[in-house]
Amino acid sequence: MSRRGENIFLRKDGRWEGRYKKGRKENGKLLYGYIYGRTYEECKEKMVPFKYKYKEIMEEDDAKEFMGTMREWCMYYTEQLIKTDIRPNTYAHYNSMVQQHILPYFGDRIITSITTNEIKEFIEFLKGKPLSIGSIKTTFNIMNRMFQSAHRKGLILANPCDAIAL
Repeated sequence: MSRRGENIFLRKDGRWEGRYKKGRKENGKLLYGYIYGRTYEECKEKMVPFKYKYKEIMEEDDAKEFMGTMREWCMYYTEQLIKTDIRPNTYAHYNSMVQQHILPYFGDRIITSITTNEIKEFIEFLKGKPLSIGSIKTTFNIMNRMFQSAHRKGLILANPCDAIAL
């Protein structure tokens, strides 16, 4: 009956439930719409216009990559996203790591153009400086969280830090 990828399921109450992608929430997660029917075929027929309507919206959302620089994203991330969630001393420490290490290396680069290999080169660059392993790990963790946040918001397609383990 149900094919892979159609998102049509038989509920406990005997009705069929269809789920379609409707858009994205503010945090970047998918927002779904739901259709119900007495039979599988009825549910599938009801879903067609909604899937078609929202398919165009989803394609537009996926095409909106952030074309700003790493400097712009760092400033937004530190000032708007984490400043209120962490203690002032932690914020000052993170901000100094961003200003001293991340921005001089990646500052004017478009955030979507930064690759995993470049981040590995950045880590090697930091290892060449007189920094402790803890400082290097903290700097990497800050970058990783920045890219995770950008990915959750749909600004980049993937987090380039995911494939790196320190």
